[in-house]
Amino acid sequence: MIIWRGWGILAFLVTIPFAAGMAGIGESMDPGGPLAAVLLGLGFMAAGVANYFLGRYLNVTRPPQQVGRYQDRLRAELWQRVNHGAFQMAPGAPAPASQEEAAQQIEQVVAREAQGLVRAHSNVHTLFFIPIQWFGLIEAVGGLAVVLINALKI
Repeated sequence: MIIWRGWGILAFLVTIPFAAGMAGIGESMDPGGPLAAVLLGLGFMAAGVANYFLGRYLNVTRPPQQVGRYQDRLRAELWQRVNHGAFQMAPGAPAPASQEEAAQQIEQVVAREAQGLVRAHSNVHTLFFIPIQWFGLIEAVGGLAVVLINALKI
């Protein structure tokens, strides 16, 4: 059973073509021999590198971008409320008296709303409870071990 969260299944789907392709090439060149195992290890190393960069993008790079877009949308919505006279920083609070006061209050609301969102959206894409980028490193190290062990047999 494969357990994933978010886009974690992509790590598995990236690994299959790399490993199967290199294993197929290896088996056609040296059936059951150490060269086939070396090529399989290289396939896992390549998949590991691809998964590392995929995981970095999905789990580390993209969350701050998503939060930034959310903050921009929230700012625009709050400015619309200010322009229509319907903005209150909190229920029962008086409306801002000037544009400067409105800008300060809007930034406070945006900061309060966005607090913790980057952390909450980081490392949500996992395979077997391991974030994709770390799964990629594990694959690459495992592939390197297979290459080193079988390279000595060639």
